[in-house]
Amino acid sequence: MKSLLTKSNTAKARVKHMLAASGATLKIRIYADAAAAMNPRTAPIFVTLSDAAQTDTDCAALFTEIMNRHAANMLKLTADPRSTGELRAELSDQYVADVVWATAGFEPKARLVTGREWTRQFGEYLRELWGRLFLTNPAGQ
Repeated sequence: MKSLLTKSNTAKARVKHMLAASGATLKIRIYADAAAAMNPRTAPIFVTLSDAAQTDTDCAALFTEIMNRHAANMLKLTADPRSTGELRAELSDQYVADVVWATAGFEPKARLVTGREWTRQFGEYLRELWGRLFLTNPAGQ
């Protein structure tokens, strides 16, 4: 239990670090690195829960609740880089949140890290993907 609390505190510290960072490029880098660091620990749990949700209604309800909460948190989290003025104006906060939610989740991690051995590249992939897609000046990425 202590390990779970330590990991939760680490995740909260990463979010605080991202919120305090200046510039969207740095915010994206911090969040991508945090997502990549967290995924090896959480992805196997979500894969298992997702599989169980196919046949168990309680697991399906729990999985849906967790995914909806995670998506809502992404909207809150990704609104912060918008304040820098460095995100493309034509992209809505909901679009940015949905892309971050979809690309940083357990499924891409399972495919790329577990399936393709992208252990080190996963954070770099997220940084490059989000930077090129979201930033007005991705060259600064």
